[in-house]
Amino acid sequence: MWWRTRRTESEHVTFGGLCLGLAVHAWGAALLPDATGGAAVIRAAELRCAGGIVSLTLAVDFCARMFGQPSQRHVMASYVAGALGLLTAGCGWMFAPASASEDWHAGGALGPTGPTFRAVGLLVIGLSMAFTLAALTVCWQRSRSSADARMVLLGLLVPALAGVHDAVFVHTLALSRVDIAEHAGLVPVVLVGAALIRRFARSASELDQRTAELRTSHETLREAEASLVRKTQLAAVGELSAVIAHEVRNALSVVKNATSSLRRPGLVAEDRAVLLTILDEETARLLRLVHDLLAYARPVSPVGTAVPLEDLVRQVFEPLRANRDAGRPLELELELDPETRTLLGDTELLRRAFACVVDNAGQAMPDGGRLRVRAMPTHHAGRPATEVAFIDDGEGMIPATVAKALDPFFTTRAKGTGLGLAIVERIIRGHGGTVSIESAPGTGTTLTLTLPRAE
Repeated sequence: MWWRTRRTESEHVTFGGLCLGLAVHAWGAALLPDATGGAAVIRAAELRCAGGIVSLTLAVDFCARMFGQPSQRHVMASYVAGALGLLTAGCGWMFAPASASEDWHAGGALGPTGPTFRAVGLLVIGLSMAFTLAALTVCWQRSRSSADARMVLLGLLVPALAGVHDAVFVHTLALSRVDIAEHAGLVPVVLVGAALIRRFARSASELDQRTAELRTSHETLREAEASLVRKTQLAAVGELSAVIAHEVRNALSVVKNATSSLRRPGLVAEDRAVLLTILDEETARLLRLVHDLLAYARPVSPVGTAVPLEDLVRQVFEPLRANRDAGRPLELELELDPETRTLLGDTELLRRAFACVVDNAGQAMPDGGRLRVRAMPTHHAGRPATEVAFIDDGEGMIPATVAKALDPFFTTRAKGTGLGLAIVERIIRGHGGTVSIESAPGTGTTLTLTLPRAE
């Protein structure tokens, strides 16, 4: 029983030790009938006493572990008394040497010529029995409401009383010729063992009940989680629909007003050109919104290849610089560590992400400026990675704007869709990387991409 439950229920190893002590006690009793000579008789009797003392001590410990009483101080005192008893028996101080006859051979029954206790032997036996009887009072108090306590009480009381009988009436007063303690030792083995088995059965039943409750709770939680996911999805779809509807409605309102104005008679050519320009801009805005929505909704499945970092940055920066006026030039400054020359990722997806980041940096510097791209080696998720920082000289952003910059449909520009950085984050996370933004008003913005590095 202890082998199966030794990690959680220490009373089983205590009960095993108690049974071992009873076995040693019975072993000493079995040696007595064949003992010849006073010394052999004394040794067999001391073996019986040693086993009995061990059993009494562990009976106190068992009650404490099984029922929470007696106190730990009581248990320690019982162990001290048991240790003194074993020392007394081991040193030959338990019995008077001349109390056993040389021709001892009584077939298992001790006669008047059997070994008798010394005063110190009676003292240590009495202490062990006193502690045991005190522990049995706990079982007595619990026995009114617990069948297990009644079984333990009976199981420990019978051998304790049998030990008193043998110590007093057989070995001290010589009023009896029959030892009964070794036979009474079977009672705790059966009754206390039965109590522990009942406890096993109850634990198994409670475990089955808790398992059923846990299974029910798990099913309920899974249903609640599925319901929450559906509600979250519906809420997300509703929010997305509302944002898209708002953007489309604004553009269509402008288109409708411009179309109505074009139908007015007597419209001059200059006004017609302005209205047509407005129609072109709003149409382009709607097309850009649809394009960004498709890009945001498209699954990110990067194909890992070696991507030259410097070539990628220059490819996305050159078109931006070519479209700028001569009075608002943009400059590119590269600070690339030799270890960061090559990224590991999908070329097309990374080009799209870098182009969006560079375009945002260009819009943050409408009057021209310098874009620094700094790359440093690092590690991310236990793998070699490259930290690519895009640093612009723009006006910067307030903390509230920085906190929402990666949210879908959040934008501070009149013609923006708010999906650019959201798409960038999806692409970078699809590569197993991260995106972070640092900015403050008047100090520019630093957007850092952490991406896997090709060895």
